[in-house]
Amino acid sequence: MLPQTTGKYIFVAPAASYTIDGNTYDSSDNNDGLSPERAMRTIDAGHNKLTASVGDVLVLLPGSHTVAAAVTLDTAGITIVGMPGARPAVS
Repeated sequence: MLPQTTGKYIFVAPAASYTIDGNTYDSSDNNDGLSPERAMRTIDAGHNKLTASVGDVLVLLPGSHTVAAAVTLDTAGITIVGMPGARPAVS
């Protein structure tokens, strides 16, 4: 279960193409990220999508996520979690 929040959830996929419940989707930094089916492609884009409000949650979908060296996660009050039931790796 995802943490309860008064903020919003932004979903980030581990790859350009990913599968949830047997269905395959394409991720893109042009997606809105508001559901697992419309996930953003990068953690940086997902972070930038947040409103910088306390309680926003960045949800990493199952898989290995790669973070560019230039990513700065500087928004106070957000939570970053892996999708329940999976252990995504961040490298």
